[in-house]
Amino acid sequence: MLRNTLPACILSLCWLLAVHQLCAQQVPSQTVYYTLNDGLSDRLVTDVLQSRFGLVWLATTNGLNRFDGYEFITFGKRGGASHRPVLSAIDIKEIKEDKLGNIILLYQNGFAFFDILDPHTHQVKKVVPIQQEVRGIIRHITVDRSGDLLLMATSPTGVAIWQYDYVAEKLVQRFELKEQRTETGTLAQMLHCKNGNYLLNDTQKGLRIVNARGSVIKTFSPKDLGLSVDSTHQYPSPTWFLHEDRQGILYVAFKNIPGVFSIFPGSPGNYKTKRLMEKGIFNYVSEDRKGALLFVASTGVGVYSQMKNIYLCDANQKFREAPHLYGSNEIITCVFSNDFSKTTFLGMDTGLKIVRNNRPGVKAFLAKKLDTPNQRGAIMRGITGNGNGLLYIIRESLDWYVLNSKTDQLDTLQLIDETTGRPIEFTCGLDLRMVNQKDLWGITCYYSSQGQ
Repeated sequence: MLRNTLPACILSLCWLLAVHQLCAQQVPSQTVYYTLNDGLSDRLVTDVLQSRFGLVWLATTNGLNRFDGYEFITFGKRGGASHRPVLSAIDIKEIKEDKLGNIILLYQNGFAFFDILDPHTHQVKKVVPIQQEVRGIIRHITVDRSGDLLLMATSPTGVAIWQYDYVAEKLVQRFELKEQRTETGTLAQMLHCKNGNYLLNDTQKGLRIVNARGSVIKTFSPKDLGLSVDSTHQYPSPTWFLHEDRQGILYVAFKNIPGVFSIFPGSPGNYKTKRLMEKGIFNYVSEDRKGALLFVASTGVGVYSQMKNIYLCDANQKFREAPHLYGSNEIITCVFSNDFSKTTFLGMDTGLKIVRNNRPGVKAFLAKKLDTPNQRGAIMRGITGNGNGLLYIIRESLDWYVLNSKTDQLDTLQLIDETTGRPIEFTCGLDLRMVNQKDLWGITCYYSSQGQ
Protein backbone atom coordinates (compact mmCIF):
# COMPACT_ATOMS: atom_id res chain seq x y z
CA MET A 1 0.00 0.00 0.00
CA LEU A 2 1.09 3.55 -0.65
CA ARG A 3 0.36 5.77 2.34
CA ASN A 4 -0.17 9.39 1.36
CA THR A 5 -0.49 11.92 4.16
CA LEU A 6 -2.42 14.88 2.77
CA PRO A 7 0.04 17.66 3.76
CA ALA A 8 2.71 15.80 1.82
CA CYS A 9 0.74 15.98 -1.41
CA ILE A 10 2.00 18.54 -3.87
CA LEU A 11 -0.95 19.99 -5.80
CA SER A 12 -0.36 20.98 -9.40
CA LEU A 13 -0.35 24.68 -10.16
CA CYS A 14 -3.08 24.57 -12.74
CA TRP A 15 -6.65 24.33 -11.50
CA LEU A 16 -8.98 22.69 -13.98
CA LEU A 17 -12.53 23.97 -14.07
CA ALA A 18 -15.00 21.24 -14.93
CA VAL A 19 -12.70 19.44 -17.34
CA HIS A 20 -14.50 18.14 -20.40
CA GLN A 21 -17.86 19.08 -18.93
CA LEU A 22 -20.75 17.05 -20.28
CA CYS A 23 -22.13 18.36 -23.53
CA ALA A 24 -25.77 17.35 -23.46
CA GLN A 25 -28.53 18.29 -25.80
CA GLN A 26 -30.47 21.29 -24.47
CA VAL A 27 -33.93 20.22 -23.38
CA PRO A 28 -36.44 23.09 -23.09
CA SER A 29 -38.28 23.81 -19.86
CA GLN A 30 -41.74 22.37 -19.51
CA THR A 31 -44.50 24.91 -18.86
CA VAL A 32 -47.99 24.03 -17.62
CA TYR A 33 -50.86 26.52 -17.30
CA TYR A 34 -53.87 26.26 -14.99
CA THR A 35 -56.89 28.49 -15.50
CA LEU A 36 -60.58 28.76 -14.59
CA ASN A 37 -61.23 25.72 -16.76
CA ASP A 38 -58.96 23.64 -14.50
CA GLY A 39 -60.75 24.59 -11.29
CA LEU A 40 -59.12 27.86 -10.23
CA SER A 41 -61.65 30.13 -8.53
CA ASP A 42 -60.41 33.22 -10.39
CA ARG A 43 -58.06 34.07 -13.23
CA LEU A 44 -56.10 36.65 -11.18
CA VAL A 45 -53.68 34.84 -8.86
CA THR A 46 -52.38 37.41 -6.35
CA ASP A 47 -50.08 35.23 -4.22
CA VAL A 48 -48.71 31.70 -4.05
CA LEU A 49 -46.86 29.63 -1.47
CA GLN A 50 -46.06 26.02 -0.73
CA SER A 51 -46.62 25.14 2.91
CA ARG A 52 -44.36 23.01 5.06
CA PHE A 53 -46.86 20.20 4.49
CA GLY A 54 -46.26 20.23 0.73
CA LEU A 55 -49.56 21.72 -0.45
CA VAL A 56 -49.62 24.75 -2.75
CA TRP A 57 -51.92 27.61 -1.70
CA LEU A 58 -53.09 30.22 -4.19
CA ALA A 59 -54.68 33.57 -3.31
CA THR A 60 -57.09 35.07 -5.82
CA THR A 61 -59.58 37.92 -5.90
CA ASN A 62 -62.31 35.29 -5.63
CA GLY A 63 -61.21 33.07 -2.76
CA LEU A 64 -58.39 30.80 -1.63
CA ASN A 65 -57.31 27.72 -3.58
CA ARG A 66 -55.45 24.64 -2.34
CA PHE A 67 -53.61 22.62 -4.98
CA ASP A 68 -52.25 19.11 -4.42
CA GLY A 69 -50.86 18.68 -7.92
CA TYR A 70 -54.07 17.14 -9.24
CA GLU A 71 -57.03 19.32 -8.31
CA PHE A 72 -57.97 22.67 -6.78
CA ILE A 73 -60.08 23.00 -3.64
CA THR A 74 -61.60 26.46 -3.17
CA PHE A 75 -62.32 28.27 0.08
CA GLY A 76 -64.54 31.36 -0.03
CA LYS A 77 -67.50 33.05 1.61
CA ARG A 78 -69.75 29.99 1.52
CA GLY A 79 -68.88 26.71 3.13
CA GLY A 80 -71.65 24.67 1.48
CA ALA A 81 -72.18 20.96 1.97
CA SER A 82 -68.41 20.34 1.95
CA HIS A 83 -68.05 22.09 5.32
CA ARG A 84 -65.19 24.13 3.97
CA PRO A 85 -64.20 27.16 6.04
CA VAL A 86 -65.98 30.46 5.50
CA LEU A 87 -63.46 33.26 4.95
CA SER A 88 -64.04 36.82 6.11
CA ALA A 89 -63.68 38.04 2.52
CA ILE A 90 -62.76 36.66 -0.89
CA ASP A 91 -60.61 39.40 -2.42
CA ILE A 92 -57.26 38.14 -1.09
CA LYS A 93 -54.14 40.23 -1.54
CA GLU A 94 -51.44 38.14 0.19
CA ILE A 95 -51.03 34.84 2.00
CA LYS A 96 -48.29 33.95 4.50
CA GLU A 97 -47.40 30.87 6.53
CA ASP A 98 -46.81 31.48 10.24
CA LYS A 99 -44.61 29.56 12.70
CA LEU A 100 -47.43 27.10 13.49
CA GLY A 101 -48.11 26.29 9.84
CA ASN A 102 -51.30 28.39 9.71
CA ILE A 103 -52.15 30.31 6.55
CA ILE A 104 -52.50 34.07 7.15
CA LEU A 105 -54.87 35.79 4.73
CA LEU A 106 -54.57 39.52 4.06
CA TYR A 107 -57.29 41.17 1.99
CA GLN A 108 -57.48 43.85 -0.68
CA ASN A 109 -59.67 46.08 1.51
CA GLY A 110 -56.69 47.11 3.64
CA PHE A 111 -55.76 45.93 7.09
CA ALA A 112 -59.07 46.37 8.91
CA PHE A 113 -59.05 42.61 9.54
CA PHE A 114 -57.23 39.43 8.58
CA ASP A 115 -57.83 35.68 8.87
CA ILE A 116 -55.80 32.85 10.40
CA LEU A 117 -56.62 29.52 8.70
CA ASP A 118 -55.67 26.19 10.30
CA PRO A 119 -54.80 23.99 7.27
CA HIS A 120 -55.70 20.78 9.14
CA THR A 121 -58.98 21.61 10.86
CA HIS A 122 -59.95 24.33 8.35
CA GLN A 123 -60.97 26.55 11.25
CA VAL A 124 -60.77 30.26 10.49
CA LYS A 125 -60.13 32.93 13.10
CA LYS A 126 -60.91 36.52 12.16
CA VAL A 127 -58.72 39.14 13.82
CA VAL A 128 -59.84 42.79 13.94
CA PRO A 129 -56.87 44.85 15.22
CA ILE A 130 -58.87 47.92 16.29
CA GLN A 131 -60.83 45.67 18.65
CA GLN A 132 -57.55 44.72 20.36
CA GLU A 133 -56.37 48.16 21.50
CA VAL A 134 -54.27 48.81 18.42
CA ARG A 135 -54.15 52.59 18.09
CA GLY A 136 -53.63 54.63 14.95
CA ILE A 137 -53.80 53.58 11.32
CA ILE A 138 -52.60 50.11 10.38
CA ARG A 139 -50.04 50.44 7.62
CA HIS A 140 -48.64 46.94 7.16
CA ILE A 141 -49.13 43.34 8.30
CA THR A 142 -46.56 40.65 7.57
CA VAL A 143 -44.99 37.40 8.79
CA ASP A 144 -41.25 37.49 9.46
CA ARG A 145 -38.70 34.78 8.65
CA SER A 146 -39.27 33.16 12.07
CA GLY A 147 -42.99 32.90 11.41
CA ASP A 148 -44.09 35.65 13.81
CA LEU A 149 -47.13 37.67 12.72
CA LEU A 150 -46.35 41.39 12.96
CA LEU A 151 -48.37 44.58 12.50
CA MET A 152 -47.22 48.17 11.95
CA ALA A 153 -49.44 51.12 12.95
CA THR A 154 -48.79 54.85 12.80
CA SER A 155 -50.39 57.72 14.69
CA PRO A 156 -49.67 61.45 15.15
CA THR A 157 -47.39 60.50 18.08
CA GLY A 158 -45.32 57.72 16.54
CA VAL A 159 -44.94 54.27 15.00
CA ALA A 160 -45.85 51.07 16.88
CA ILE A 161 -45.01 47.44 16.10
CA TRP A 162 -47.37 44.74 17.35
CA GLN A 163 -47.01 40.94 17.45
CA TYR A 164 -49.76 38.34 17.53
CA ASP A 165 -49.69 36.16 20.68
CA TYR A 166 -51.07 32.74 19.76
CA VAL A 167 -51.55 31.68 23.40
CA ALA A 168 -53.48 34.76 24.44
CA GLU A 169 -54.96 35.05 20.92
CA LYS A 170 -54.40 38.78 20.73
CA LEU A 171 -52.00 41.42 19.45
CA VAL A 172 -49.31 42.60 21.88
CA GLN A 173 -47.28 45.79 21.36
CA ARG A 174 -43.55 45.19 20.95
CA PHE A 175 -42.43 48.80 20.98
CA GLU A 176 -43.38 52.33 19.97
CA LEU A 177 -41.14 54.85 18.24
CA LYS A 178 -42.15 58.23 19.61
CA GLU A 179 -42.17 61.03 17.01
CA GLN A 180 -44.39 63.73 15.60
CA ARG A 181 -46.17 62.74 12.41
CA THR A 182 -48.85 63.95 10.03
CA GLU A 183 -50.93 61.04 8.88
CA THR A 184 -52.30 62.29 5.56
CA GLY A 185 -51.66 59.80 2.75
CA THR A 186 -48.79 57.94 4.41
CA LEU A 187 -47.67 54.71 2.76
CA ALA A 188 -45.46 52.50 4.91
CA GLN A 189 -43.84 49.08 5.01
CA MET A 190 -41.71 47.15 7.50
CA LEU A 191 -39.29 44.22 7.60
CA HIS A 192 -38.15 42.40 10.74
CA CYS A 193 -34.46 41.55 10.29
CA LYS A 194 -32.66 38.47 11.58
CA ASN A 195 -30.53 40.55 13.95
CA GLY A 196 -33.65 41.85 15.72
CA ASN A 197 -33.70 45.27 14.09
CA TYR A 198 -36.51 46.60 11.88
CA LEU A 199 -36.23 48.14 8.44
CA LEU A 200 -39.02 50.72 8.17
CA ASN A 201 -39.98 52.84 5.20
CA ASP A 202 -42.70 55.45 4.89
CA THR A 203 -43.42 58.42 2.68
CA GLN A 204 -42.91 60.89 5.55
CA LYS A 205 -39.70 59.78 7.26
CA GLY A 206 -38.03 57.74 4.53
CA LEU A 207 -36.02 54.56 5.00
CA ARG A 208 -34.83 53.83 8.54
CA ILE A 209 -33.29 51.12 10.72
CA VAL A 210 -34.93 50.87 14.16
CA ASN A 211 -33.83 48.56 16.99
CA ALA A 212 -36.11 46.38 19.11
CA ARG A 213 -36.38 49.12 21.77
CA GLY A 214 -37.82 51.60 19.29
CA SER A 215 -34.69 53.73 18.81
CA VAL A 216 -33.63 54.89 15.35
CA ILE A 217 -30.19 53.52 14.46
CA LYS A 218 -29.94 54.86 10.94
CA THR A 219 -31.94 57.20 8.71
CA PHE A 220 -31.03 56.90 5.04
CA SER A 221 -30.63 60.19 3.24
CA PRO A 222 -30.75 60.67 -0.55
CA LYS A 223 -26.95 60.82 -0.45
CA ASP A 224 -26.79 57.42 1.28
CA LEU A 225 -28.75 56.00 -1.64
CA GLY A 226 -26.63 57.73 -4.26
CA LEU A 227 -29.39 60.20 -5.19
CA SER A 228 -28.46 63.79 -5.96
CA VAL A 229 -30.34 66.63 -4.28
CA ASP A 230 -31.68 67.86 -7.62
CA SER A 231 -32.68 64.35 -8.67
CA THR A 232 -35.99 63.99 -10.48
CA HIS A 233 -36.71 60.93 -8.35
CA GLN A 234 -38.90 61.71 -5.35
CA TYR A 235 -37.55 60.55 -1.98
CA PRO A 236 -38.98 59.57 0.48
CA SER A 237 -40.84 57.16 -1.74
CA PRO A 238 -43.21 54.24 -1.17
CA THR A 239 -41.63 50.82 -1.72
CA TRP A 240 -42.52 47.83 -3.80
CA PHE A 241 -40.69 45.54 -1.42
CA LEU A 242 -38.31 45.23 1.52
CA HIS A 243 -36.41 41.92 1.67
CA GLU A 244 -33.60 40.29 3.67
CA ASP A 245 -31.76 37.34 2.18
CA ARG A 246 -30.18 34.43 4.03
CA GLN A 247 -26.86 36.28 4.25
CA GLY A 248 -28.47 39.22 6.07
CA ILE A 249 -28.25 41.57 3.08
CA LEU A 250 -31.24 43.90 2.74
CA TYR A 251 -32.92 44.73 -0.58
CA VAL A 252 -35.19 47.70 -1.22
CA ALA A 253 -37.12 48.68 -4.35
CA PHE A 254 -38.87 52.06 -4.45
CA LYS A 255 -41.91 52.81 -6.55
CA ASN A 256 -40.61 56.19 -7.71
CA ILE A 257 -36.90 55.37 -8.06
CA PRO A 258 -35.44 52.93 -10.62
CA GLY A 259 -33.26 50.01 -9.58
CA VAL A 260 -32.81 47.81 -6.54
CA PHE A 261 -30.82 48.99 -3.52
CA SER A 262 -28.84 46.54 -1.39
CA ILE A 263 -27.89 47.40 2.18
CA PHE A 264 -25.01 45.66 3.92
CA PRO A 265 -25.22 45.82 7.73
CA GLY A 266 -21.99 46.82 9.41
CA SER A 267 -21.13 48.23 12.81
CA PRO A 268 -24.02 49.93 14.66
CA GLY A 269 -25.23 52.83 12.54
CA ASN A 270 -22.80 52.02 9.72
CA TYR A 271 -24.53 50.61 6.65
CA LYS A 272 -23.11 50.32 3.16
CA THR A 273 -25.57 50.76 0.30
CA LYS A 274 -25.22 49.71 -3.33
CA ARG A 275 -27.54 50.41 -6.23
CA LEU A 276 -28.15 47.36 -8.41
CA MET A 277 -29.65 47.42 -11.89
CA GLU A 278 -30.01 51.21 -12.00
CA LYS A 279 -32.45 51.18 -14.87
CA GLY A 280 -35.98 49.87 -14.58
CA ILE A 281 -38.61 49.48 -11.90
CA PHE A 282 -38.55 46.25 -9.89
CA ASN A 283 -41.86 45.41 -8.28
CA TYR A 284 -41.33 41.91 -6.91
CA VAL A 285 -38.68 39.74 -5.23
CA SER A 286 -38.69 36.07 -4.26
CA GLU A 287 -36.09 33.84 -2.61
CA ASP A 288 -35.86 30.08 -2.90
CA ARG A 289 -34.81 27.70 -0.13
CA LYS A 290 -31.21 27.76 -1.37
CA GLY A 291 -30.94 31.54 -1.07
CA ALA A 292 -31.15 32.41 -4.78
CA LEU A 293 -33.06 35.62 -5.51
CA LEU A 294 -35.51 36.35 -8.31
CA PHE A 295 -36.43 39.92 -9.30
CA VAL A 296 -39.29 40.96 -11.55
CA ALA A 297 -38.83 44.15 -13.60
CA SER A 298 -42.01 45.82 -14.82
CA THR A 299 -43.49 49.04 -16.09
CA GLY A 300 -44.35 50.01 -12.51
CA VAL A 301 -47.80 51.18 -13.56
CA GLY A 302 -50.77 49.97 -11.54
CA VAL A 303 -51.07 47.42 -8.76
CA TYR A 304 -50.14 44.57 -11.11
CA SER A 305 -47.75 45.95 -13.68
CA GLN A 306 -46.91 44.52 -17.07
CA MET A 307 -43.66 42.64 -16.78
CA LYS A 308 -40.52 43.55 -18.69
CA ASN A 309 -38.03 40.95 -17.51
CA ILE A 310 -37.18 38.39 -14.83
CA TYR A 311 -33.69 38.18 -13.35
CA LEU A 312 -31.99 35.63 -11.13
CA CYS A 313 -29.37 36.99 -8.74
CA ASP A 314 -26.48 34.93 -7.35
CA ALA A 315 -24.55 35.30 -4.08
CA ASN A 316 -22.22 37.84 -5.73
CA GLN A 317 -25.21 40.01 -6.74
CA LYS A 318 -24.70 39.23 -10.41
CA PHE A 319 -27.94 39.42 -12.38
CA ARG A 320 -28.80 37.15 -15.29
CA GLU A 321 -31.99 36.99 -17.28
CA ALA A 322 -34.35 34.03 -16.90
CA PRO A 323 -36.25 34.01 -20.22
CA HIS A 324 -37.56 30.48 -19.67
CA LEU A 325 -39.82 31.79 -16.89
CA TYR A 326 -41.84 34.34 -18.84
CA GLY A 327 -43.49 35.15 -22.13
CA SER A 328 -44.26 38.39 -23.92
CA ASN A 329 -46.86 40.78 -22.48
CA GLU A 330 -47.34 38.70 -19.33
CA ILE A 331 -48.27 40.15 -15.95
CA ILE A 332 -46.49 38.21 -13.22
CA THR A 333 -48.13 38.89 -9.85
CA CYS A 334 -46.20 36.49 -7.59
CA VAL A 335 -43.51 33.80 -7.67
CA PHE A 336 -42.65 30.85 -5.43
CA SER A 337 -40.03 28.12 -5.70
CA ASN A 338 -38.03 25.86 -3.41
CA ASP A 339 -35.34 25.83 -6.09
CA PHE A 340 -35.46 28.17 -9.10
CA SER A 341 -33.32 25.73 -11.08
CA LYS A 342 -36.06 23.10 -10.86
CA THR A 343 -39.76 23.98 -10.46
CA THR A 344 -41.17 27.53 -10.21
CA PHE A 345 -44.77 28.60 -9.56
CA LEU A 346 -45.80 31.91 -11.11
CA GLY A 347 -49.09 33.64 -10.39
CA MET A 348 -50.48 35.63 -13.32
CA ASP A 349 -53.47 37.71 -14.25
CA THR A 350 -54.60 34.74 -16.34
CA GLY A 351 -54.06 31.91 -13.86
CA LEU A 352 -51.17 29.79 -12.58
CA LYS A 353 -48.05 28.90 -14.56
CA ILE A 354 -45.69 26.13 -13.46
CA VAL A 355 -42.27 25.97 -15.11
CA ARG A 356 -40.20 22.81 -14.69
CA ASN A 357 -36.58 22.81 -15.75
CA ASN A 358 -35.91 19.60 -17.67
CA ARG A 359 -32.26 20.32 -18.35
CA PRO A 360 -30.05 17.59 -16.88
CA GLY A 361 -28.10 18.60 -13.80
CA VAL A 362 -25.23 16.20 -14.59
CA LYS A 363 -21.65 17.43 -14.73
CA ALA A 364 -18.91 15.25 -16.14
CA PHE A 365 -15.24 15.40 -15.21
CA LEU A 366 -12.28 13.66 -16.88
CA ALA A 367 -14.62 12.48 -19.63
CA LYS A 368 -13.45 12.02 -23.20
CA LYS A 369 -15.58 11.85 -26.31
CA LEU A 370 -15.79 8.27 -27.58
CA ASP A 371 -15.70 7.93 -31.35
CA THR A 372 -17.26 4.46 -31.64
CA PRO A 373 -19.86 2.53 -29.60
CA ASN A 374 -17.31 -0.20 -28.83
CA GLN A 375 -14.67 2.19 -27.53
CA ARG A 376 -14.20 2.40 -23.74
CA GLY A 377 -12.64 5.10 -21.63
CA ALA A 378 -10.68 4.92 -18.39
CA ILE A 379 -12.69 3.51 -15.49
CA MET A 380 -12.95 5.30 -12.15
CA ARG A 381 -11.75 2.60 -9.76
CA GLY A 382 -12.31 4.36 -6.47
CA ILE A 383 -13.84 7.47 -4.90
CA THR A 384 -13.83 8.71 -1.31
CA GLY A 385 -14.32 12.00 0.56
CA ASN A 386 -13.13 13.87 3.63
CA GLY A 387 -16.59 14.97 4.80
CA ASN A 388 -15.85 18.64 4.04
CA GLY A 389 -16.67 18.76 0.35
CA LEU A 390 -13.44 17.30 -1.08
CA LEU A 391 -13.75 14.15 -3.18
CA TYR A 392 -10.74 11.98 -4.04
CA ILE A 393 -10.80 9.90 -7.23
CA ILE A 394 -8.50 7.23 -8.65
CA ARG A 395 -8.63 6.18 -12.29
CA GLU A 396 -7.43 2.87 -13.67
CA SER A 397 -4.71 4.86 -15.41
CA LEU A 398 -1.97 7.10 -14.05
CA ASP A 399 -3.34 9.72 -11.66
CA TRP A 400 -5.21 10.50 -8.46
CA TYR A 401 -7.47 13.57 -8.38
CA VAL A 402 -9.15 15.85 -5.85
CA LEU A 403 -12.50 17.52 -6.70
CA ASN A 404 -13.95 20.38 -4.68
CA SER A 405 -17.70 19.67 -4.84
CA LYS A 406 -18.52 23.22 -3.77
CA THR A 407 -16.59 24.99 -6.54
CA ASP A 408 -16.25 22.21 -9.18
CA GLN A 409 -12.48 22.72 -9.15
CA LEU A 410 -10.59 19.58 -10.16
CA ASP A 411 -6.88 19.06 -9.52
CA THR A 412 -4.31 16.32 -9.88
CA LEU A 413 -2.69 14.87 -6.75
CA GLN A 414 1.00 14.20 -7.31
CA LEU A 415 2.33 11.53 -4.94
CA ILE A 416 5.82 12.04 -3.53
CA ASP A 417 8.02 9.30 -2.10
CA GLU A 418 8.91 10.53 1.40
CA THR A 419 12.28 8.73 1.24
CA THR A 420 13.57 9.90 -2.13
CA GLY A 421 11.50 13.03 -2.62
CA ARG A 422 10.71 11.92 -6.17
CA PRO A 423 7.24 11.45 -7.72
CA ILE A 424 5.84 7.94 -7.39
CA GLU A 425 5.13 6.38 -10.77
CA PHE A 426 2.45 3.78 -11.35
CA THR A 427 0.44 2.62 -14.33
CA CYS A 428 -2.95 1.82 -12.85
CA GLY A 429 -5.14 2.52 -9.83
CA LEU A 430 -7.46 0.09 -8.04
CA ASP A 431 -9.11 1.75 -5.02
CA LEU A 432 -9.02 4.66 -2.54
CA ARG A 433 -9.97 4.93 1.13
CA MET A 434 -9.99 7.93 3.52
CA VAL A 435 -9.04 7.04 7.12
CA ASN A 436 -9.91 9.33 10.04
CA GLN A 437 -10.65 12.12 7.54
CA LYS A 438 -6.95 12.87 7.18
CA ASP A 439 -5.03 9.90 5.71
CA LEU A 440 -5.65 8.85 2.13
CA TRP A 441 -4.81 5.23 1.31
CA GLY A 442 -4.72 3.81 -2.19
CA ILE A 443 -4.06 0.54 -4.01
CA THR A 444 -2.16 0.82 -7.27
CA CYS A 445 -0.38 -1.34 -9.80
CA TYR A 446 3.30 -0.47 -9.53
CA TYR A 447 4.69 -0.67 -13.09
CA SER A 448 1.86 -3.19 -13.75
CA SER A 449 3.95 -5.99 -12.30
CA GLN A 450 2.90 -6.25 -8.66
CA GLY A 451 0.34 -4.88 -6.22
CA GLN A 452 1.54 -2.05 -4.01
